[in-house]
Amino acid sequence: MAEVILEDLSAPAIYVAYSGVLALFAVGRVSGLALDVGHGVTSAVAVYEGYALPHATQRQNLAGEAVSDFLKKSMLDRGHIFATMSERLTVQKMKEQSCYVSQDYEAECKGYKNVTEFQLPDGTVIPISQPRIRCPQLLFDPSIYQPLDEYKSLHSIIHTCVQCCDLDLHRALLNNVVAVGGTSSFVNFRQVLQNKLKSIVPLRAQVHITTPEDPVLCGWQGGSILTELSTFNTQWVTKDNYDEHGPSVVHKNCHTSTCAPNA
Repeated sequence: MAEVILEDLSAPAIYVAYSGVLALFAVGRVSGLALDVGHGVTSAVAVYEGYALPHATQRQNLAGEAVSDFLKKSMLDRGHIFATMSERLTVQKMKEQSCYVSQDYEAECKGYKNVTEFQLPDGTVIPISQPRIRCPQLLFDPSIYQPLDEYKSLHSIIHTCVQCCDLDLHRALLNNVVAVGGTSSFVNFRQVLQNKLKSIVPLRAQVHITTPEDPVLCGWQGGSILTELSTFNTQWVTKDNYDEHGPSVVHKNCHTSTCAPNA
């Protein structure tokens, strides 16, 4: 990436940072755990004093795209076919406008009555009932989407990430979870995730989950905060530095913690 940006695109300088670290910066923290639930990938990154802890990072290919795919299949079972690319975009819009995370999934599934309507681009109006909650539920119970134990729930991913860190860090991580990515925008997402996580951690553990006002762009906001710091100017990998020292200078200079904002 550095080679393309500095040589092919002739950029004057570059800096590489973990998106999880930048997400924490966006909410004014330098230590915590960033859960990024995007389109195709979910990741959990532990961060301490501005340092990402790679050995604890968790990643899986179960995220917003899987929710859209599950909704498409659910609508197919009801006689509505969405096959083309434009129709898949319609399903994504349907997901964003109609789906939400249920705070009591099992109870709400019984005799589901919260039916809504969605208007297709051709003007046709279709009803959407139980898939509104069933599709986002796969984030917390992947077995309803993929029977095999290939994927973990979001709260399990966070728990595994924390368990991979030193015991002394557990409290700071659990008390500073930041959920980002477009898929974290579902109604009730934060509350349900927090309750699920509380149910699998020690009783005395304090769990607090934050969702930024704009979970999609918070990484860019964190990057903007980082580059405005007076201590950051010396961290850039300039074209001259790259030409002199080669690609290794990127790994040498890009230590976010050396210029992390005060918490």
